[in-house]
Order: sequence, then C-alpha cells, then structure tokens
Amino acid sequence: MYLPLMLDMAGQPVVCVGAGPVAAGKLRPFVAAGGAAVVIAPEVSPAMTALMEAAEELSGTLHLVRRSFLPADLDRSPRMVIAATARPDVDDAVSAAADRRGVWCLRVDGGEQGSSVALPAMVQDDGVTVALTTGVPALSRRLRMELQAEVAQRWGPVASVLAALRRDPVVTRHLDDLPADVRRERWRAAVDAAMAVSDLPESAPPAGLDELARTALLD
Repeated sequence: MYLPLMLDMAGQPVVCVGAGPVAAGKLRPFVAAGGAAVVIAPEVSPAMTALMEAAEELSGTLHLVRRSFLPADLDRSPRMVIAATARPDVDDAVSAAADRRGVWCLRVDGGEQGSSVALPAMVQDDGVTVALTTGVPALSRRLRMELQAEVAQRWGPVASVLAALRRDPVVTRHLDDLPADVRRERWRAAVDAAMAVSDLPESAPPAGLDELARTALLD
C-alpha cells in the first residue's frame, strides 16, 4: 500500500537510469520541482535531449553520463532513483542497488522486484497540487483531465490570493494578536468568501476575490 507524500525536491539529487521517452516523462516532474538530476544511459532519445534543454527553465538541473549503469552510481545516496531502461536485467540491478542503499526507487516497468515509489497523475495550478492514483493509469488520466479545468478555473485563483494574504504583513500582524481558534475561524471565513467570488461568472472583477477574503480576515 502506498502512502501519498509531498516532497521538497529543490536541489535534491535524482538519478535516472535510462534516457528514452518514458524515462524523460518520469523524470520531468522531478526536474520541474527543482531536482538536481543525473541521467545515466549509453544512448539518449530526443525526448530526453529536449528535457535537458528545458531543465533550467523548469527550475532544475540535468547532467548526462553516457555509459551503462554501475551500482556505485548510487553510493552518494540520491533522494530518488528512476529505473527506466526497458531492460528487465538492468532495471533489476538498479532496483537491487537502490534497495541495498535505502534509496527510493521508481521502477517504470513494474518488474518482479517492484517499485518502492509510485508517481501519481498530478494536477497543478497556482499553488494547488492534486495527486491521483487509482491503480488503473487510464482512469487516473481521465480524472486528471476532468479536474484540471476545475482547478484552473476555480481553486487555483483562490489558492493564489489566499497564499498572498498569508504573506501579507498587515494580515499577519492583525491575526497574530488573536486567539488560535479565532484565527482558524477567520481563515475559514476567508476561504468561503473567496470561493463565493470564484463561483461567479468569469466576467466578475478579479479584485473582488482579494477584497472579500481580506475583509473576512481583518474584520
């Protein structure tokens, strides 16, 4: 049974063994999260080359080592290793080496040794991240597609405004003087106010969302 976790990957080392299009697809979220990726493979696909070129724009880094995998590649204990070579014998070796070193391994082929990590389908927009896993990839993709529009149109803008209010020094100073239970109630009221505005037609003025949420926090 898998436990969903949120990991801060900024600057964290990730080793990807394999450089095909599947490997690139699995590695991309880690690079986008700011991970420091090392790709180990004798051959590189156009998809991985494109990811290398986009790495800096995605906030991460990607270094290529053009050779076959060696167990010693995991001696520095990366935060994560991805086994995606399309060769069961190599993926077995990667998975075994990771297991011996206590490193989480994402194995994409579902081999006999299994994977200690599952990468869910994700919906991300304006600070909202929704992770989906159903055990059926096609169903997870369908749910992601249906949730994407809802998050982008409704929840994303609300999350963006409320996150900005949490960083606002005026709001912070005001709430710091209140008891904890009152602060919680103010934030609940702010969420309700922001959601009410987000439910209005798209022509509604976006400034209304911030103003109503701010008023709920400060009144």
